[in-house]
This record gives sequence, C-alpha cells and structure tokens, in this order.
Amino acid sequence: MINMRFAAILALLMVMTIVPSKLLAFSGSGHQIVCQIAYLELSDTARTKIDHLIKIDPEYASFAKSCTWPDSPKIRRNEHYVNLERGSVGIGDDPCPVADRCVVTAISDDMNNLAQADDEGTQLVLLKSLGHWMGDIHQPLHVSFKDDRGGNKIKSTSPCKGNLHAVWDKCIIKRMIGKDSMQLAENLWDEVTDQDRKAWAGVKIDQTTISSWANESFKITVQASTGYCSTVGRECWYTSSRKQYVKGDDKKVVPTNEAYLDRQCPIIERQLEKAGVRLAQILNLMFE
Repeated sequence: MINMRFAAILALLMVMTIVPSKLLAFSGSGHQIVCQIAYLELSDTARTKIDHLIKIDPEYASFAKSCTWPDSPKIRRNEHYVNLERGSVGIGDDPCPVADRCVVTAISDDMNNLAQADDEGTQLVLLKSLGHWMGDIHQPLHVSFKDDRGGNKIKSTSPCKGNLHAVWDKCIIKRMIGKDSMQLAENLWDEVTDQDRKAWAGVKIDQTTISSWANESFKITVQASTGYCSTVGRECWYTSSRKQYVKGDDKKVVPTNEAYLDRQCPIIERQLEKAGVRLAQILNLMFE
C-alpha cells in the first residue's frame, strides 16, 4: 500500500503535460547508454535492489531501457532542461532562473523522495525518472537559452539535417559512436578510470553539486566550437548582430559536417560517462 505522502509524489510524476518531442534530451540510445554505464558501476547491493524493482515494471525489462520512460508520449514532466536568459554566464543561486522547476530541481527532489520512499511502486517511478534526468543534465544544449529553445531555432546542415539541438541529442551518437547502445556503454565504462571517478564524484550530492553539473554542460554549450552562439563581450548572442532569437529568424546555419562531428564526439562520450558514473554514485547511496 502506498502511503499518502508518496501517493502524492507518484501522482505528480505520472501527470501528463504537453512537451514538444523536439525538446527532449539525449535520444533513447543516449539515455540507455547513461543508465547502462551506471548499472555496470553499481555496488552488488544496489544492483540487486534495482533488478528487483525492474522485475515489477510492466513495460521495461532492463534498467537501461527504463530510463527512456519520461520521454514516452503519455508520461512526461516538463523538467528536461534548464533555461537561462541571454546575458547569463551560468546558474547561480537560483537553480531554475526562468521557471519554478527544471532538471536541477527534478534531480534534487527525486533523490530526496527516493531516499524516503518505502513503497516499491514509488521507488520504481523515481528510479526511472532520476536515471533520465541524469542524462538530460549532461546533454549540453539542455542547459541553454530560452529564446532559441536550446538550439531548436538554429538550423544544421548535412549529414545532420534539422537543428542544432537534434544534432547533440542523437546525430552525433548515431553517426560517430554507433548503434549498439549496450556495447557502447560497456566500452565507455571500460575507459573510466579511478581518477575519473574521484574527479566526477561529489563528496556531498546536493542541489549545489547538481547545479555545478549543469554549469559544466553550459560551458560546453557556449564554447565557440559548439556553434551555438556568437560571443559578444562576455555574452552569448544568437548572432553577432542580434542578441536573441526573433520569431521567423531561425536561419542561422551551423556547419555540422564530418569535421564538426569528429570534434564533438569525444565531448559527448565524456558526458555520457560522467552521467553514468554520477548516477551510480547516487543509486549506491540510495540503496546501500
């Protein structure tokens, strides 16, 4: 029986909201890679607990696949990203500068709720959503500016036709990393060193730590090689002559050619590794 406190949490998690699919973060493959890296990184105790929870899930047969759940068409929370205003240099004291909630608070809240939940149904829901948010916050363009919707208003070129946001969601992963998500996750996990784990893990995982992860992503978003914006002074403008996107002006073309993909592939690989290792640290703490 779900107690009243966590019944309310479960109801919140299951609420349906309208979120355009192009705003969602890493492709299904990306989210599965993150959660499989985390799964390989888990302690025996945490892995046993997660295996038990996944067995009661009516839809997913593995933890990796379950992390795609918040992107399903029926169950969504509008917390996949952090929006910032133009002129911002990152997240400060307010983790969600232009909204009441964002991916930073989603991770923080789900962590706290999972630590207190004693009902397995609630634990399962929180496990799936938390795994997903950890992928989201490490996708650089999900920590970006509101006016151009994280690069959705920046056109890209062949071989990644569409927009810059989609390039980072899936095109880089599909073209440069491969299509076998589980094998790729194992390969990336094999590359992670103890020095990496020490550098990426927080002594204390709180909202400040989570905001620092978002700021890592934002730093990638605004660096010149990403092609997201033009630097004017210390600010990141839509173009060198226009500070922010104006409706109908989405004609900026980023040369997302093979050379571009080659440059970004190691960055995406590292972000996937960080997300998986950090997620495992959280789950090991939750389920020990």
